[in-house]
Amino acid sequence: MKNLAGIYIHIPFCKKICYYCDFYKSANYCYVDEFIDAILKEISYKKGFTKEVIETIYFGGGTPSSISIKNIELILNQLYTTFNISEEPEITFEINPDDVYFEYLHKLKSIGINRLSIGIQSFNDKILNFLNRRHNLKQSIHSIIHAQKLGFNNISIDLIYGIPHQSITDFLSDLDTFFSFGLNHLSAYHLTIEDKTHFGRMLKKGVLSEVNEKESLLFYNELINKMGKNNYSHYEISSFAKSDYYSKHNMSYWKNVPYIGFGPSAHSYDGSSRYWNIESVKKYIKQINTNESYFDKENLTVIDKFNEYIITGLRTKWGCNLDNIKLKFGDTYYEHCKKTISELSEFYVFNSSKNIFALSEKLLLQSDFYIEKFILEK
Repeated sequence: MKNLAGIYIHIPFCKKICYYCDFYKSANYCYVDEFIDAILKEISYKKGFTKEVIETIYFGGGTPSSISIKNIELILNQLYTTFNISEEPEITFEINPDDVYFEYLHKLKSIGINRLSIGIQSFNDKILNFLNRRHNLKQSIHSIIHAQKLGFNNISIDLIYGIPHQSITDFLSDLDTFFSFGLNHLSAYHLTIEDKTHFGRMLKKGVLSEVNEKESLLFYNELINKMGKNNYSHYEISSFAKSDYYSKHNMSYWKNVPYIGFGPSAHSYDGSSRYWNIESVKKYIKQINTNESYFDKENLTVIDKFNEYIITGLRTKWGCNLDNIKLKFGDTYYEHCKKTISELSEFYVFNSSKNIFALSEKLLLQSDFYIEKFILEK
């Protein structure tokens, strides 16, 4: 296996459940110690997954910052013992603003964390309350200031737009606050209301409405215009960065490079198969400890691999390469793409000298619709 993207660690624990979150999480902290023991075992079990150099490590959740530094360090030590980690890996840590204080940040830095992803979501207290976030505006501001003072220069924050009751003025104010800190990376997500979330249940009951398509496009266009004017590269649907500050970890996902995931609900990909761990802390712990299977596996067909190449590539500014498609998948897939591009030429940017096609920036928000035109049925 070549060019391994890296390692993802899923810390599922949350002190408060956000109304929009569809990721696997648990508010039951009584399992933390057993979870740490189990994830250390899982890391050792996967020792043979790759011999390649690991370039990135990403702690996501859940809320990684809601568990102790001691436990984070145990996980990192096990990773370094088990795998061949690069001398200078990108190690990203998702952190909630109200968990940010000097001592915690200082310890994170001392154990090798060099990139922070701060879950701001909004700089507006009313919106934070509506989302059921557990931090406020003051804590958001302090989290960024503290991180910068301690020397973290690779900081990303998350913002959400397209929220019911959020105005364009609210969102533009969030962006202005982001710019005021001189941060190098922004992940800006349009709110998606999923069925199993609190918002999903409210939507089903008819007590909540999603923003309409016209409003969504207005938010998105304001976003890309402001980010462009401030010299941020829009390199993926939801990702904007100054040069040299792209997320190396996430870029590898979008370029269809293998990775390993640890923890309940974490996914892994080895180039030919996908694996996903069980979505239950309790069952994950039990099945790790009793040597039972704790994951499912899907062997990917050529069509699966082609579809994933299209889906991940067209999310980004780099798009997809026709020469690579011909080399990896053959003439049939190559001709299918050429035909589809000609039928949808007004929506795509085609670089004939490099044989690359990509969605125009204005259409990235609606990428699912245009990507679907390339997808092949099994």
